[in-house]
Amino acid sequence: GHESSFLFAGTGSSGVFRNGEKIVSIHQNGNTTPDNFILKQNYPNPFNPVTTIDFSIVETGLVELDVFDIYGRKISSIVNNTLNSGSYSASFDASALSSGTYFYSLNFVGKNNSFTETKKMVVVK
Repeated sequence: GHESSFLFAGTGSSGVFRNGEKIVSIHQNGNTTPDNFILKQNYPNPFNPVTTIDFSIVETGLVELDVFDIYGRKISSIVNNTLNSGSYSASFDASALSSGTYFYSLNFVGKNNSFTETKKMVVVK
């Protein structure tokens, strides 16, 4: 594989990540602590070129939100950062990807909880 490089700019829990040539933004929605871990279906889906993925975490911890191809190879890291508990929206630019089916996976590790979930998304050019 190849190494990803990140530039993180922003304050608190919002900012812009640069992953290669793709710009990814993530922002926190409100400031309430969710009751459950949630990974929602991306919207719009199918999409081209940008989609939004909403997720919620119940405590502060390391969040990895990655995109995989149908062979299970990681092709993009949307989020790889410690985030506070809350609900977030991350936008993902897939303009560098070809049409097809991809998977995105949320992996969370905190002091008291861990959570993993994977969902499918479709890129249509």
